[in-house]
Amino acid sequence: MKISLTVLGERLYEFRKELNLSQGEVAKSLGCQQNAVSRIENGRGGSIDFLLDMINFYKQHFIIDHLFSASFQVMRQNEDASATMHHIIIERMKVLGEDVRTEMDQLIKLLE
Repeated sequence: MKISLTVLGERLYEFRKELNLSQGEVAKSLGCQQNAVSRIENGRGGSIDFLLDMINFYKQHFIIDHLFSASFQVMRQNEDASATMHHIIIERMKVLGEDVRTEMDQLIKLLE
């Protein structure tokens, strides 16, 4: 997955919504105008310095190690990371199991 400004903005939007903050509230915390937050969240640009300010702001609240990864997850800093990762792994294994069952069923039908 290619990480674009649009994808990055969507992920920052998810962080903001998880905190139940408005764009104006984030802007006030960062000492800028609301439209600066909007531009970043909508993938329409902004300065790299402001983007880093936003990332550092959200870093106080969330684990952002996967912000630039295809495996992005919103995880709060105070959550038990191992328990959360355990839950994510289980859910992904369930999906994989369903995919494997579907593929096996198709293969069996093909061989019959």
